[in-house]
Amino acid sequence: MHLLRYVPMGIIRDSIRIRGSLRLMLVLSALAVSSHGALAQEDSGASPLQELKATVTWQGGLEARALNESSGLAASHRHPNVLWSINDSGSKAVLYAMDLTGRHLGSWSIDMPDPIDWEAMTSVQVNGTYYLVVADVGDNTAWRDTVSYTVVAEPDVFNSAESILEPVSHLRFRYPDGPRDCEAVTVDVQGQRLLLMSKRVVPIEVYALPLVLDNAHSDVFVAEKIADLDGLPRVSVKDMDLYGKAGPWMHMPTGMTLSGDRLLVTTPKDAYLFSLARLLSPPQRIAMPSIGQREAIVFAAGSENVAFVSHERRYGKEEASLLRIEIKDR
Repeated sequence: MHLLRYVPMGIIRDSIRIRGSLRLMLVLSALAVSSHGALAQEDSGASPLQELKATVTWQGGLEARALNESSGLAASHRHPNVLWSINDSGSKAVLYAMDLTGRHLGSWSIDMPDPIDWEAMTSVQVNGTYYLVVADVGDNTAWRDTVSYTVVAEPDVFNSAESILEPVSHLRFRYPDGPRDCEAVTVDVQGQRLLLMSKRVVPIEVYALPLVLDNAHSDVFVAEKIADLDGLPRVSVKDMDLYGKAGPWMHMPTGMTLSGDRLLVTTPKDAYLFSLARLLSPPQRIAMPSIGQREAIVFAAGSENVAFVSHERRYGKEEASLLRIEIKDR
């Protein structure tokens, strides 16, 4: 029942258009159907995922108080000990740099309109040039006909003043089967493409787009669906009992990162390691501590075993954490 499997969450803003509200009414009516199906599948005795040995350590708190919800993380290709991050929806187009303990290194604005719902970012090096890719792809209520990503040249954190960055490219796109919510984006360098993972649908979907590094394209692109993932756990009765209203979202992807063939996905509950070449195979599970809502994940530059995870700053006042994952399979 593909038309009834999109389940929205969040506060409905007054600015949502009427057609968005009509869509919302339809998907709300499907909530009982889609969640019941997910519960039934999870409780039917599906084989447990293989556990992957890993150590998870607390690196520090995010020093930049303006970084309330670190919804995206990217590893710098200029400096191996630098991470980049962005705020979630309702914020200015600003990039934040930090070290591997969360210490603030500076912020850079992008010369563009305020984003609607920035949810993810990634980085890439092409022909000796370093780029950051920021994705305005959040769509909690399934009303955005098009979404977008923006590419900028990565500034040299230690040798350039905080300034306004000019976009290298800005690409608008849509999904072939209607709006999707997305919080997980990464670059597939070998395929010269951007990968996106949907949220709030069952099964999770993976889409691909060309990585465009110039402004010669003004058309709206159509993302290509490349896989349906059944590997992530479905919501269970235990999840609903333990997490209450948050239960349906505990296994939904909020970030992903790719290094070589290793695709690492974070959810609010745990992390999962997929093989990009064998996406339909079950992933391996990495148990994560319950210390807040995880928003983003990124492999350390040049590593397939070390990754970093960020958390949101609850209510804009509490500490936001940076965690380090070291996978022990090699």
